[in-house]
Amino acid sequence: PRNDDYWAAAVEKCGGVNKLPTMKNLAKLADYLYDQELGTIDEKDNVFSSTAPSTGVTPTKIISNLKLNTSKASNLKLSNRNYFYVWADFEGSASTARRRAFYPNYSYSIGSYGLSGNERKESPFIGICVNK
Repeated sequence: PRNDDYWAAAVEKCGGVNKLPTMKNLAKLADYLYDQELGTIDEKDNVFSSTAPSTGVTPTKIISNLKLNTSKASNLKLSNRNYFYVWADFEGSASTARRRAFYPNYSYSIGSYGLSGNERKESPFIGICVNK
């Protein structure tokens, strides 16, 4: 990726920010990958409720007691890791952007402010292109 900026690389590869999924698109993807309707995720950056297990990152909402359908994730070629994050279409700053976390037993969306500032340089993130 360009300067180790995985979000910028996803934007470039997809052909623009408007080609990345919205947080609502990612909520629908979560419904599909966890085989149940999880409900809407609050998209406001300033609505933080709790901290994700083992990550220390403050998400907008954690949904627990889930079971990721790894077969579906694999068929979509999303990841061969134990967990992954998918970028959304909103940049908070030169070092942060919105995204959705997918773990084996829980999922959450993350706003773009107040985080460590290095998220765009971390590799478990995946870019998905969409047609809107």
